[in-house]
Amino acid sequence: MYFPFGVTTLLYQLKPKGFCKDNFEKVLHKKAWGDKNFSFGASVNSKGKLTYSFSGKFVAKMEKGKAKIVGIGKVTVTVKAAATTNYKHASKKLKLTVTPKKMVIKLVKSKKAGKMTVSWKRDSKASGYTIVYATNKGFKKAKRITVQPNKTTSKTISKLAKKKTYYVKICAYKTVKGKKIPGPYSAVKKIKIKR
Repeated sequence: MYFPFGVTTLLYQLKPKGFCKDNFEKVLHKKAWGDKNFSFGASVNSKGKLTYSFSGKFVAKMEKGKAKIVGIGKVTVTVKAAATTNYKHASKKLKLTVTPKKMVIKLVKSKKAGKMTVSWKRDSKASGYTIVYATNKGFKKAKRITVQPNKTTSKTISKLAKKKTYYVKICAYKTVKGKKIPGPYSAVKKIKIKR
């Protein structure tokens, strides 16, 4: 077939805001479980039909022109623009990561000297949780605790400095193919430890 005018170009609208990369292989989209259907923002300089294919079936799928999240994980998305009378076909790749949803800390309390108990809302899609705590808002020299299984909704942390104020946050993570995919951290809570 003869294409007299050129090659279809997938325009840079394909790039999400906040990323300035020239290689489409490294263009990243990050979403959390529970997010609404979304557009990848692809457009073309021809009228070629856009199609999307995913490297895995269990993270997202296309529905009425938008991506619908169906699971947690990482996939490569191939965006293709069909050939037209005046343009050849074109394709680009991008990366999509879907994380667990943002966690919510329900309560932080200190009823015993040198200890605090953190309680949170369960995430049934997660493999476990990571609790991060420190004596400063910037979480410098913070300590981390991994909590499993996902049905666990509270944890008592001991050996804390008495009368000291601690800052706490938590995120859920999903283990996919041996690698942890962490979700967004909760809002930070603070607690003064009982003496």
